[in-house]
Amino acid sequence: MHFGVHAARDGSERTTRLNRLGIVEAKFDPIPIDASVARAWGSLAGLSVERGIQPRRRTMDLLIAATAQVEQVPLISLDDDLSALGDVIDLRRAA
Repeated sequence: MHFGVHAARDGSERTTRLNRLGIVEAKFDPIPIDASVARAWGSLAGLSVERGIQPRRRTMDLLIAATAQVEQVPLISLDDDLSALGDVIDLRRAA
């Protein structure tokens, strides 16, 4: 999310994103990336290669998916980039 703030093309959008980031950071405690998440990421990345997904292009998505998998929570997404992994991660489309 921090990258998204800096990637905004204009000051108004940057301000909007910065405000949104502040709200998210105030409401949620981050889940650490630890050895179990790293192992899950490696497994998902390997499976991605087998299924035709380029893991280097989806590194952050796979990291979030690995974290969700380890925490045993659904991964809610607005896109279908990881749909090929739907049998090993609890992937749900955002409403």
